[in-house]
Amino acid sequence: MKNNLTCSFAPKKQIIMALIILGASYPTMAQSPVFAYNNTPVEKTSGGAKKAVKVNVVSEAENPLLFRVTINNTTGDRITMFIKDGNNNILHREVLDADPQITGRYNLQSLEDGAYYFEFRSGKSKVEKMVDIKTEVYSNRKVEIE
Repeated sequence: MKNNLTCSFAPKKQIIMALIILGASYPTMAQSPVFAYNNTPVEKTSGGAKKAVKVNVVSEAENPLLFRVTINNTTGDRITMFIKDGNNNILHREVLDADPQITGRYNLQSLEDGAYYFEFRSGKSKVEKMVDIKTEVYSNRKVEIE
């Protein structure tokens, strides 16, 4: 008489393989695509479906830690701008006039590596732009033979 035993390890192997596959793709999902040098900050808005204040934050090509901020203000209200660190500490606060277009330059050279936020508030609307400052160190080795 044969013993019909089924292998109970097959489902466990399938689960382990699925976890390995998911684990291998996890770092790519968790990485932030935002860097100070690629001019693509993340934008978060709140306070309504329609944005009344449009903001563009771009780092300059010559010095990526100098940022040009352009604000299109269709609300006619004053805008309060904050620069905050990753812990929500206010590093700079400025009340801007109710002009329809505002442009300014901001220098973040003295800040350490980390996430920083340009936050713009007008009435109930809020626009937030994140900039992630990361120092990259390159090593250039030179060899000379005489």
